[in-house]
Amino acid sequence: MVHTGARGTLGSRIRRYALLGIGTTVVVGAVMLLLNTPSWLALTAAIIFGAAAPALAWTVFDTDPVAVVDLQEPRSAPDYPVSPAAAAPSAPEPTPPAPQPSLTSPAADPHPPVSTPQAPAFTTPTPSADVTTTLVQPRSRVAAPVEPTVRPLVLGEPPAEAPIYLPDRVICGYGPDDRVFGGAFSPASRFQRELATVRQRPVLRGASLRGQTPAQAGGDRQDSIGVSWSRVHRHLFLAVADGLASKPQSGQAAQRAVEVAVDTLTQRYEGLDSDLPHAVGAAADEISNSGVDGATTLAVGVVRPFPAGGAEVTLGVVGDTEGWLLEDGVWRAICSQRGNDQVLPNQKSPTLIPTFWAPAGSVLVLATSGFAASLGDGTSRLAEELVRRWARPPATLEFANLVGFTHGGATSDRTVLAVWL
Repeated sequence: MVHTGARGTLGSRIRRYALLGIGTTVVVGAVMLLLNTPSWLALTAAIIFGAAAPALAWTVFDTDPVAVVDLQEPRSAPDYPVSPAAAAPSAPEPTPPAPQPSLTSPAADPHPPVSTPQAPAFTTPTPSADVTTTLVQPRSRVAAPVEPTVRPLVLGEPPAEAPIYLPDRVICGYGPDDRVFGGAFSPASRFQRELATVRQRPVLRGASLRGQTPAQAGGDRQDSIGVSWSRVHRHLFLAVADGLASKPQSGQAAQRAVEVAVDTLTQRYEGLDSDLPHAVGAAADEISNSGVDGATTLAVGVVRPFPAGGAEVTLGVVGDTEGWLLEDGVWRAICSQRGNDQVLPNQKSPTLIPTFWAPAGSVLVLATSGFAASLGDGTSRLAEELVRRWARPPATLEFANLVGFTHGGATSDRTVLAVWL
């Protein structure tokens, strides 16, 4: 958040604290000399107090508190994320009748997104004609507590609540097991964490679960997830791949694709339109050159989080892996190409989704078809249930349990990467 008004501009605050330091040095030195303190001791004390005074004042008056958002046991929270602007006091208005779901166009949405002064004026994605974009109005905006479906076994005194951090690179490859992870990325330095100057967002949850069909056949889960945090650019790089079941080594192809995609973006990202196509092309070349008899879809993303919340997001997708945004209780399909049979390594160019703004409190979701198909158009039972349960980041095992929902027609591998912004 950019602070103005009472705190003043950055230049005025620097001048104010500089004068505070100089004044403190002079006063402390004079007092020490009046007390017949040796000159060297008076000078040392004056310098120490002169440096400590502005630092203490800056810590107390010019830093924001850390928003601890990644706790093992979630507390009750509003049913839908509320943006800072939406939370501001406003004049009471008559309660409108309950809106009906609208699938016609964004213009029909009776609750358009509220723009905040801090959010850059990015445009909504305008993908090609084969990419569908759906806006769905939630049935209710009344907050209701949600009991978790999974509770930890606590023996004795419960542990103290604390945030959970991830390493800078996480890869969940193929295999017969289920994979799940969750946490935030650590602030750039311990000093920043102690001074509470870093907002612990974004928060991630990832789960890749073996479906009923491959499990009954004794096969591997063929999906993969890759995540990387760049401390240089302060960007988050994402990749989700869905291995093609008709080829025997598609799980290996999916893992190679996400590894190469996130590593290429981390090492060579320059903020250009060609960055995502280059990463996807490198992943396709890796599969071809390795001799792996497999094929895979691939969705890659670049997330640039802002300190006050929200992020710029750019996506590139090959195949039917989908991208969604859950904002204020509304599911919006950023990229949904169901029935698209394009796969790597044959297809090397992704469908690009132009950079768009995801506001604070929203949830960016990348998911393979085994999960995304059950979202339907955003009004399915699963979609409505997740609106309630993903109002804030759930515990990691709770997230995995929700991804593993039971539905007779959903028997494929399910892989979901969710980012709370």
